[in-house]
Amino acid sequence: QTLIIAIAEATEIKLKKTQINRSSILKKAEDFYFSNLKSYITTQDLCEELKISQRTLEYIFKDYYQMSPQKYFKNLRLHALHKELQHKDKQGNLSEITQEFGFYHRGQLARDYHKRFGEFPSETFRR
Repeated sequence: QTLIIAIAEATEIKLKKTQINRSSILKKAEDFYFSNLKSYITTQDLCEELKISQRTLEYIFKDYYQMSPQKYFKNLRLHALHKELQHKDKQGNLSEITQEFGFYHRGQLARDYHKRFGEFPSETFRR
């Protein structure tokens, strides 16, 4: 019985440390993404920055966000683009702005943007 209690306590401590470590990795990943919203960041770039394996990174994101790191970053960029397109004093044309956020395939962007916001980038831009 003492052995079972000792194992249970040790496992609980290990789980808490793992959770703290995962939270720390996730925070660093989010900071890196937010600092690079207008850059093309691959999963490999992020893994190198955080010094972790791609498998570990993907597991953490799936556990917290139920999506891959790349999908998470794409969603961040979509929201940043949406905010920029809503901005009253926008500079440049729609194509320049979308490319600034790393969206080069206009058809795919239109589908993803419409799915997320219920309108096309051009509609948001014109308002």
